[in-house]
Amino acid sequence: MGIPRRAERDIIHHLLVGILRAAHRDYFSDAPYMEAVEATLILAEIIVAQLDDGPTNATRLAEHLGVSRQTVARRLDTLQAKGAITIDAEGHQHDIRIDGAMLASPAGDRCLSGVVQLVLDAAKALTENLTPPSESKMDSPKMGTD
Repeated sequence: MGIPRRAERDIIHHLLVGILRAAHRDYFSDAPYMEAVEATLILAEIIVAQLDDGPTNATRLAEHLGVSRQTVARRLDTLQAKGAITIDAEGHQHDIRIDGAMLASPAGDRCLSGVVQLVLDAAKALTENLTPPSESKMDSPKMGTD
């Protein structure tokens, strides 16, 4: 048996890997790829949290991502050194916020433009290749139709 909805899965997986590679290339080229992936996911969580609810903290990030607080702390150090985040040290829980320096840099613009193009290309490919869920069950040969 083949992979169900293979074309759609292929497009989505290429999009995901393309986004992670762009972040590695444009933001974290000095780090090993998997460290860049971790930093990218943590940065994305910080951005989403800030847009949705306001700043987050290391404990919430670790719990949400299912990684140790030490892993989060190492990646936060990287993000802070690159000017991507600020950490407010006042109070018991240190608030983590986006600092637009890294995102507003030429590398940030290049990365965003590349990712937008990846998303547009994926959307176009999905539109052209999409099999509606009700039709995906009909991928097997039809019997009795001649």
